[in-house]
Amino acid sequence: MKRLETVGIGEEVTTMSPIPKEKLCSRCKKKKLLSEFCVRGDSKDGLSYWCGDCRKKYHRAEERKEINRQASKKHHKTEKGKATQKRAAQKYHGTAKAKLKYRRKNLKNSYGLTLEQYDQMVEGQGGVCAICGEINVSGHRLLVDHDHKTDKVRGLLCYRCNFGMGFIDDENFVNRSKKYLKKT
Repeated sequence: MKRLETVGIGEEVTTMSPIPKEKLCSRCKKKKLLSEFCVRGDSKDGLSYWCGDCRKKYHRAEERKEINRQASKKHHKTEKGKATQKRAAQKYHGTAKAKLKYRRKNLKNSYGLTLEQYDQMVEGQGGVCAICGEINVSGHRLLVDHDHKTDKVRGLLCYRCNFGMGFIDDENFVNRSKKYLKKT
């Protein structure tokens, strides 16, 4: 490396700094000869940060990963690959983690509720149906009841009451039901 030094008044002399013969590879942390590093214009010393061996190992590993990715893509398009994917998906969807993820997503997308808000509603209702006051004995959790016109959440109901409310929300059905009951 060249360096300018001032020797006397107005005299500048170019001197050479001693050039190091070795450099530390930032990947393997070994000192190696400068000849083992590639040229790199944007580094301070004009050489690569990694030695040639480390660069080769890195690029070979990346190449292997890409080959595996491409092979995996090809495999997933075959009948055997599709069957493998299907089995893996079925296995995952049966897990508690997948069910919880689906439940959170469904509550959020359908009613704008988080699972925590749902749990607070259950606690607020004492764990019972808002209409009949019974614990949901059918084995199902309490269902979110909402006004279909405004999408506003009204409360939590057991399966039977929620099913009945679905009919009550339909005014035509209610009127037809009243007419039917009057006939009999």
